[in-house]
Amino acid sequence: DNVSGLTTWLSDAICRLSTGGGFSIRELYSNDEEAIFDVKRPLILNGIEDVGLRSDFADRTIIINLPAITGTTRLDEKALDKQFNQLHPSILGGLCNAVSMALKNIDTVKLDSLPRMADFALWITASEEALNCKNLVGLYLDNRKQQNELVLGASVVGSAIIDLMATRSTWAGTMKQLLDEIDNLVAKDKRGKSYPTDATRLAGKLRRDAPQLRQYGIEIVSKGHTKKGSLIEIVKSDN
Repeated sequence: DNVSGLTTWLSDAICRLSTGGGFSIRELYSNDEEAIFDVKRPLILNGIEDVGLRSDFADRTIIINLPAITGTTRLDEKALDKQFNQLHPSILGGLCNAVSMALKNIDTVKLDSLPRMADFALWITASEEALNCKNLVGLYLDNRKQQNELVLGASVVGSAIIDLMATRSTWAGTMKQLLDEIDNLVAKDKRGKSYPTDATRLAGKLRRDAPQLRQYGIEIVSKGHTKKGSLIEIVKSDN
């Protein structure tokens, strides 16, 4: 609750939690027995600012902007509990209906293409009839597109690549040459601590921003290695 930002390690941990992950440790007071933890759970974050500014996190997230609570709509805790208790049966019944419908339809659902959260897309499509909604995957993709804009807006490298390709359809060269191009586009006072200072760090940033750049029709293709360094080509489509 009231999240203002996420550290890198916490963002990565939430990604693992949302799509499933685990770890093992030695059992307490034991030298040879192992305890294994394997989890997959949805998670709700509440905050005012945009906290999910890493691309892998954004791909696993749905952003909901709630209306402001004013003095005339705000409830005290007793009134809120009473209202919730009155609505609770219909809320639970609606969720059960959605799950039941999804279980009924899941084996027959076919989508032309699957997003990163593939099982989520299949399940919400299978539950559409019970939810009285259509094209939930389309709504999810629209939401993700909005997040892509936030992610790239917060990424110095991603924004620089968009600027670089604004007036051209292709760019080719080494990773070091690309870093020089980006250095010319980004003022020093805008670079921040995470700004790449060498070709290796730039390559990592590009891999992270690649899914969002594709939404802008920008594809980054590795062309192998030479003595001068890694060769890449950036191609911009008409989309």
